Amino acid sequence: MDITFIGHQSFMVHHGATRILVDPLLEREFGLSQTPRLEVFPSRTVDLKAMPCPDAIVLSHEHPDHFHVPSLARIARSTPILLAPLMPSYVEEALLILGFSPRRLTFGETVTMGDLALRPSPPPAETPLWERRVAQLFFTTADGCGGVFMTIDAPVPRDADIDPRLVVVANNSQFAPPGAVHANANAALRRDDRFGLRHAGLNILRTLLLESADAFPRSAIAISGGGFIDAPESFGPYLHADAARLASYAAALESDLPVFGLTPGDVIVLDETGFARRHARWIRLDRARIAAARRQLRQFASGSGRHMPATPPLADERTLRSARRRIAAELPLLARGILRSPLGAALLAACESLLLEIRSSRGDERVHYVLDLTRSAFVRRRVKDRFQSGYGVSLFDCDFDALLDGRVLIWDLAATAIETWYRRGYTTSVLPFLFTWYCEAMRPSLARKITLNAVHAVTSGGAGTSLPARRPTGASRRSARRNRVL
Repeated sequence: MDITFIGHQSFMVHHGATRILVDPLLEREFGLSQTPRLEVFPSRTVDLKAMPCPDAIVLSHEHPDHFHVPSLARIARSTPILLAPLMPSYVEEALLILGFSPRRLTFGETVTMGDLALRPSPPPAETPLWERRVAQLFFTTADGCGGVFMTIDAPVPRDADIDPRLVVVANNSQFAPPGAVHANANAALRRDDRFGLRHAGLNILRTLLLESADAFPRSAIAISGGGFIDAPESFGPYLHADAARLASYAAALESDLPVFGLTPGDVIVLDETGFARRHARWIRLDRARIAAARRQLRQFASGSGRHMPATPPLADERTLRSARRRIAAELPLLARGILRSPLGAALLAACESLLLEIRSSRGDERVHYVLDLTRSAFVRRRVKDRFQSGYGVSLFDCDFDALLDGRVLIWDLAATAIETWYRRGYTTSVLPFLFTWYCEAMRPSLARKITLNAVHAVTSGGAGTSLPARRPTGASRRSARRNRVL
């Protein structure tokens, strides 16, 4: 068995005559909305003509870095698609429009496809709501040998009844350099310590390696994820997103734990004697772009980051009035959502206030709303120092309106388009609440709208030519007769 790393968290699993694509991300950029775009990093090009045709596709969940419509539009429509058990219905609707015939998996069910077998499992109970629909994937050969377990975007499970040879973990940390404006930063702290950078690298290694080693002590580990650059940002890739460097640190600290830091094009081969590594020729690294992006990160000047919108400014007075009406209608719902969340519990326990700052995309105007705990509502007030409120969030009117109108997802704004601040732990701060309140599970109608718009864009001719259907070889025909094939 071998797995090929395509980039970010996209893979091709191969054994014998069978190849399965996991969360295909085949373009240089991704995202469902037209703006902003996220660039895959390390930068690479996937040669679709040279890429082996898959026998099936597995989609682990609905987020746009895993369910990428333009990439799927390039694949033969006869290719079977297996959906995570909790995949939203609008994903199935979109695939049917594209011409696919998706089938929904069942947690715990082992499905055999030619020479490979797959068993999906639900994420651990501590997984946040916005990742709760993830299906973690366990691949083996058809006769049950070997084993690759992909945690996808969820934590490593501690009670899984499997013994994989390789565990693929996702580095989802997004640490911007000191002085950068980013949604993950605490804007109220000193600009050189807004991310807690002094211990960030150690915490990443602990989360990715020690938790995996505790759960699967006999398994090798492969690090993926974190492989993108937010287009509006000025600092390039995130700190501690270099999987190869993280793996080298782990190797220096613990020689008995095989750790692979994946770079696009890496192929990890699992054979009887251990592991081997080679490169897939159909994935070409853009070394010039990689070097330029890393140089951009090294040269980023502290304090030069700017809070900037992710979407175009509101065009005229009519558009501005429409946006204001949409935002005003959202505020009562938002207030009640906050009060029933862990963030609301933290506000009530400490008698803290929360400030919502809406910045004009057409000038310097800032409108402030304070969450009045006695009225359970947002009240407009004049504010001189926004940090007097222990908790707060600042975003642009054009971005808030685009989010409420289904033109962008919350993930599109979670970079330089949002500023947050808080006095206590991150888990009870504003950003996790926004991820929960505006995620696909809570706002399926908005996610459906942007997804179907993306489908319309590719069916109108923007996605290019799809791959031809794979012609079955003699070996794969024999596998089909021998196994239960979808």
